[in-house]
Amino acid sequence: MNILPGPERAGGIISLPSNFYVNFLLYNLFRILKGLTLAAFIATSFSQLYAVAKRRVLVMDIKNIDKNASYNYLEPSITEAIVKDLQKEFVFENFEQDDWRALAKSNFILEESYHTKSSAMQLGLLGRQDMVIGGYFKIAGDKIITNIHILGMKDKKVLKEFSVDGYSDSRIFDSIRVISERVAKETKDLLPNEEEWTKTVIQGKNQFNLEVGFSPVLLPGQLTSALPSGSSSVYPNDFGMSFHGALDYQYIGLVLDNALLWGNFIYSFSSNNFSATGHDPSISQVSGKYGAYNFNAGIGYRVFGFGSYYIVTRLGSGYYISNIELDFTTLNNIPSVSGSDQDLSTAKATLSGVAANFDLVLGYQLFVSLATELKITYRHIFFKDQAFGSVGFSLGAGYKI
Repeated sequence: MNILPGPERAGGIISLPSNFYVNFLLYNLFRILKGLTLAAFIATSFSQLYAVAKRRVLVMDIKNIDKNASYNYLEPSITEAIVKDLQKEFVFENFEQDDWRALAKSNFILEESYHTKSSAMQLGLLGRQDMVIGGYFKIAGDKIITNIHILGMKDKKVLKEFSVDGYSDSRIFDSIRVISERVAKETKDLLPNEEEWTKTVIQGKNQFNLEVGFSPVLLPGQLTSALPSGSSSVYPNDFGMSFHGALDYQYIGLVLDNALLWGNFIYSFSSNNFSATGHDPSISQVSGKYGAYNFNAGIGYRVFGFGSYYIVTRLGSGYYISNIELDFTTLNNIPSVSGSDQDLSTAKATLSGVAANFDLVLGYQLFVSLATELKITYRHIFFKDQAFGSVGFSLGAGYKI
């Protein structure tokens, strides 16, 4: 006899609950988001232990030591010019003025003492900074004399101290420019520029990634021939989205600094319960499972954008193996194979094909050895009789050694 007779829709005998896709997607996305939230919490909690991050710099107000009110406007002007020139030349984390002033006030460091080395050292240590820049200026006739000190918190010592002479008349803004440029020049061997920081960030040739994500189930348009004759018809949409986990490896520095070789292993899975003709779905349904293995390798190239952000493009190919299993034992009346008294408890199919892949990876280097990545993958599968493609998404974390 022909089991599960009579299609409930064109070409098939299996129907889906109307709200299945929404519930299935939301449930699995919720599980993934919980895992990512936990991972983010752990990464944040331990960031101070593992971070080899940007150097933290506090630029204190360059004080008007003569307290001549006519020149008070120079305090913010000189300070802002120094910060802007440093940010233009170097990569570092600036201690915002509102934050360090609040910290100074709460620790009874008086504004009148901002220009002293002792206050700079105290505030730098309280704020867990790597470096503090401070100083003062005074007016002598048509001259402005500015004294700058740069303190290192690690060794608790003065790294550099120097003075800059300029004019306090109509040429005052030229003098401010000279002061800020001098500070940037003196800091050149203390802070990394963009190129130096990028080289620090991308050190390490081997990167290992753990990833999770989702993509449409990859099957031929209608799967019937691989299953027992007359038993069922299965479509890709029957399983909706599949979720996957992946292990990914990259060797960075192939000929060029940012060229890379890569390889990965992906396991995808999905499941669903299907209604069968002649069976009350509230009592019994057919259980369906989908699983797939994907092995890939290829080449790629990485480009750093702003600071720690980067983009990777990858091309590759691989092999794709998928397994489909329908379990009829949950039905009240287990069907039998056509022309036989033998019960048909399961229907199975294995499909395989060659895969071509294109990956676009958006990454952020959290620390020197740890990165997070969002990956968009286009995968084209060439089965025996037909070929088709799909787009998938992955979130992951990578560790470099």
